[in-house]
Amino acid sequence: MSVSAALLDGCAEGKAGLLLVEGAVGCGKSEFLETVAAHAEDRGALVLRAGGAATERGRRLGVLRRLAADAPPGSLPLPASPDDAEDPLALRDFAVAVRELSATAPVVICVDDLHHVDESSGRHLLHLARETRRAPVLLVLTASPHEHDSDPLLRTELLRLPHFVRLRLGRLTPDAVRAALPGRAEAEAALLHEASGGNPLLLRALLQDPGGRPGDAYARAVLTCLHRCGPATPDSARPSPYWTARPRPRTSHG
Repeated sequence: MSVSAALLDGCAEGKAGLLLVEGAVGCGKSEFLETVAAHAEDRGALVLRAGGAATERGRRLGVLRRLAADAPPGSLPLPASPDDAEDPLALRDFAVAVRELSATAPVVICVDDLHHVDESSGRHLLHLARETRRAPVLLVLTASPHEHDSDPLLRTELLRLPHFVRLRLGRLTPDAVRAALPGRAEAEAALLHEASGGNPLLLRALLQDPGGRPGDAYARAVLTCLHRCGPATPDSARPSPYWTARPRPRTSHG
């Protein structure tokens, strides 16, 4: 948490921050985001939360509306209609309103699954990041490095900002799994690491199944990972027609 703690410290001191947390599905991005949000609230910051969803990528301003709903009533203006979503005045008004909020308390905006954020909301977030560089406003965003964004230029434009920081969450190493399971034998911890691939979500699911062997919890976790990776992934995970249609070889018993 050293990176996020430093950014929270900076925000409390009046400095802007922009953190993009990337990692594969199940590697703890959402949990990390919630931990940052909780720490920010403990420090007296105003925290606004929202998240993208694959089913709502086409709904203009969906994420922005959730952020506005999380703010004090009436404090964050929204465009009068979706047609005005990217009007320069609407972009400016939203950024100005966030700066005004930050005059009374640091503002921390947490957005999960940036790759699913609708394009109009993404434009507002980008404009906000540009226009609050001298205000106590911290944007913490999570995204999968392998997913296509609604706006393919969004992450590139964020990268160009001078206060941009990227943090990668990786899979657990065998040593990390052993350290997290001090009561397990080394051989058992090695098997759990192999079965989970070091993915924290799959590891937790394995620990819920009897004997630490793949069962219902593990199967549900695998399906969750597949569906969260995008619509094409479940199809690619199905058995190939070659294998399902191929006749089994005859044995010596006929």
